[in-house]
Amino acid sequence: MKQEEFEAKREEFLVLLDQVASIPRPRYNYGTLSNATFAAIQFIRRLMEVQGFFMAHSRVTGKLPATKKDIEDILVKSMNLTRLSLAAIYVACSDGPLVSLLADLTIEELFIGAELERRLADKRFGTVVNLAPFFTGVPLSEIWLTKELKVDKVKAYRPWIQDEKDIKQDSLTRALELAASLESPAYDPGPLPPFPLELQPHEASFWNVGLVKAWTRGHETLRKGLIPVLQGDAESIPEQVRDDRREEWRKIVWRKALYDSHQDEIKIGVHPEPAEKTKAAPDVSARMFEVLKEAQRHKRWGQKAITALKYYLEGKTEEEASQLAKITPRTFQNYIARLRKSFASKK
Repeated sequence: MKQEEFEAKREEFLVLLDQVASIPRPRYNYGTLSNATFAAIQFIRRLMEVQGFFMAHSRVTGKLPATKKDIEDILVKSMNLTRLSLAAIYVACSDGPLVSLLADLTIEELFIGAELERRLADKRFGTVVNLAPFFTGVPLSEIWLTKELKVDKVKAYRPWIQDEKDIKQDSLTRALELAASLESPAYDPGPLPPFPLELQPHEASFWNVGLVKAWTRGHETLRKGLIPVLQGDAESIPEQVRDDRREEWRKIVWRKALYDSHQDEIKIGVHPEPAEKTKAAPDVSARMFEVLKEAQRHKRWGQKAITALKYYLEGKTEEEASQLAKITPRTFQNYIARLRKSFASKK
């Protein structure tokens, strides 16, 4: 291309860019949108960007991507469009509508990014734990996560014999499990909107097949990634981890106290003295062996009731014991009440 032609193309591009830049921004009032709608708009913008660069690449080079690496190259380059790269595309193919669309998408991304930054300003935990590793590929720092969880500050019920490394690892694992389990309610994203420019057959195939699949899969990723983070669901994870730790330690302390306070009764249950066989206390929770024996005596009680009692005597709560035994909490409470009544009648 001669210098005069190049300069003419360059001037045409600058005029085109000024026209796109003069469009009122942002195109939408992003602050009024729900998290799901906002995420969907950014997703559509990104897919159009990929499609547009794919079209520009094929129209300039006359080649279609033939390998996975070719597709990855298009994905990366489409994310890094600049004024210079847009100018190069225009000079090479003189496709005004296509370059205008790419410029428009690039400019609008600035406003979408600003709104995303605003929404994530108070979502620090979710941004670092859920989003950063996904979008940057940088592994999460265990040192940072440990400091955020602050499990070392939990003092209530703490059995100091526990190893600090075990506590740290258990807490990190629990936090990552909770982060991975986040998801917003399922929703129907609807069909991928039509592309705003006329498409050649291979371009239509790329949009209507390849990117339609990405649209469907991508919404599931948004539902389990970006949207719950925007909703703030991840911000409660540190406190959940600390609560889980307190509850675990509370159970350890409770079981130990129960065991220590009833050593004599346990010994009597295993090796009873003749005179001790007649000494029966009415406390259901303290008389493990007698409780199970009494429960088994009730022929109308099934194995689930016995199982629930065993869990209960091991330190589970009534709700936990009934859930593990697959009976309702109300049913289990009725069993406990009958046992207490039975023991009270034997005084």
